[in-house]
Order: sequence, then C-alpha cells, then structure tokens
Amino acid sequence: MERVLLCAASQQPHQSCLPFPMQVQGAHLRLRQAQAQHLQEVRLVPQDRVAELHRLLSLQGEQARRRLDAQREEHEKQLKATEERVEEAEMILKSMEMLLQEKVDKLKEQFEKNTKSDLLLKELYVENAHLVRALQATEEKQRGAEKQSRLLEEKVRALNKLVGRIAPAALSV
Repeated sequence: MERVLLCAASQQPHQSCLPFPMQVQGAHLRLRQAQAQHLQEVRLVPQDRVAELHRLLSLQGEQARRRLDAQREEHEKQLKATEERVEEAEMILKSMEMLLQEKVDKLKEQFEKNTKSDLLLKELYVENAHLVRALQATEEKQRGAEKQSRLLEEKVRALNKLVGRIAPAALSV
C-alpha cells in the first residue's frame, strides 16, 4: 500500500512501484524481446559473411599458433645457448680453481722454504755474533801478546846492551 502511495506521490510510472512478480515478468519479457531481436540480426547477416568471418578467425588462429611456435623455438634456442654458455663458464671456473689451487700450493711451499731460510738466517746471525765476539777476544789477546812480546824484546835489547857493557869489562879484568 505504501509503495502505491509513494508512486502516486511522485506521479511517475516507475518499475519499482510494481509488485515483485510483475517486475520479474517484465524483465523476462524484455529478455525475450532482446533475444528475438538478436536472432533476427544474426539471420540478416549473410551466410557467406559468416563463412568469411569463420575463415578469418581460423586464419588468425593459425597465424597466432605459428607465431607462438616460432617464439617457442626461439626461446628454446636462446635457452640452449644460455645453457651452453653456463657450461662453458663452469668449465672455465673449474680450470681457474685448479690454477689457483696450484698457485696456492706453490705459495705455501715457498712460504715454508722462506720460513726455513729465515730460521737459518737467524741462526747464522747468532753464530756470526758469537764468532765476532770470539774474534774480538782473540784480537785482544793478540794485542796483549804483541805488547808482551814488545816488552820482552825491549828487555832483551836492554839485557843485550847491559851484557854488551858488562862483557867487555868482565873480559878485561
């Protein structure tokens, strides 16, 4: 009752003012009319046009399939080329790792040799220091011996002079 009053108040024929079953019935009627109109329009399209459209659609589908096949083949080629480059890079990497390991081994060996040489060199420095001290002591002893020898030589000369003076006097007596 309120709906009818509202519709009457607006004074406009409005679909929402109708009861629901009538709205559904009206919607079905409009749907049937639209379907009938569509069917008439489809019947008006000539059959050769429909066949042409089907042919074009098939042609476009075939072209799309060929493009997809070509793209797939190209993608497979690129994938294969990439796999080959990866394999090549892996081989290069392995050979570089082997070369680096050889270098590391050589450097370790050289380091061990250098360590041994360093130890020997330190031992030589220590031994050299001992020898220098021994040489200095020997030179000091030699200087002492030379000084002693000079003193003895001076005493011998002095004694020779004394004997040379005493001997003629002793012989004359």
